[in-house]
Amino acid sequence: MEIVKLLIVFLAVMFLVAKKKPMYLAILVGAAAAWILYLIPVRQGLQSIVKACVSWSTLQLILVMYIITFLQKLMGERGAINRAQKGLSSLFNNRWVNCAAAPIFIGMLPTPNAAFIAGDIVKASAEKCQFPQEKQYPETKQRM
Repeated sequence: MEIVKLLIVFLAVMFLVAKKKPMYLAILVGAAAAWILYLIPVRQGLQSIVKACVSWSTLQLILVMYIITFLQKLMGERGAINRAQKGLSSLFNNRWVNCAAAPIFIGMLPTPNAAFIAGDIVKASAEKCQFPQEKQYPETKQRM
């Protein structure tokens, strides 16, 4: 029965994401659904929310993410990311391997923006061999 409840929460979140609703709304609806389905008492639920928001673990995670993002931006301004792309190109000397290897190696970085870094490296590696229509991306909206 617990797995069914968890599936309902997951489907509620995925439904809102598929409808292109803001991520904060999907998370709030998922949390409310879990609160209701698992019959969590109001007082206990509110205490858990407050504890999660002000716990040292949460604050550490936020601090670390900000520091990593700051360092990433600093690396981008100083050209370190471009040098990494050139180093990857000289290491493998094959643009197809670069397109596959960049997301693997960059994806191991503990940063929320790793996908953007890997995307830039893949774009630079495949720039000369793609047709313009292959470079077009589906329309995306920033969900904030």
